[in-house]
Amino acid sequence: MRRISALLPIGLGLLWIVSAVMSFPLGSLGEPGPALWPVIVGVLLVVMSLVLLLTERDGEDYEPFTRRSRLVALGVTSTAIFIVVFEYVGFLAAGFLLMLFWTRFLGRESWRLSLLVSAGTALAFYQIFGPMLGVPLPSPFT
Repeated sequence: MRRISALLPIGLGLLWIVSAVMSFPLGSLGEPGPALWPVIVGVLLVVMSLVLLLTERDGEDYEPFTRRSRLVALGVTSTAIFIVVFEYVGFLAAGFLLMLFWTRFLGRESWRLSLLVSAGTALAFYQIFGPMLGVPLPSPFT
């Protein structure tokens, strides 16, 4: 099982790198293209997974798989849904709903805390990426 936990990210990292390079121009460090950051992340994922594969010998420090392990799959699935949905409902609404799902249902926080954290996080990220960094974010009102 430990081998799979290292081999799977290596495969995903390589797939990520190939997909980024085939889809977008790489550019250079001086003039980065849209594929540069995904390639850097993919390379880091492959390198860290290779280190794990070559150095880990025992399984003492690993969390066992339990019924709560499915929360990770739900988190990844909800993020994938967010990526698709935010094009249609806008960044603020999709970000709010994603954080609400994470805090209320995955994190089991109270409704009040979940609503506050979700609203604050969505607004903060909207301000950071929109006005501050100038990233064009989709909005249902444009």
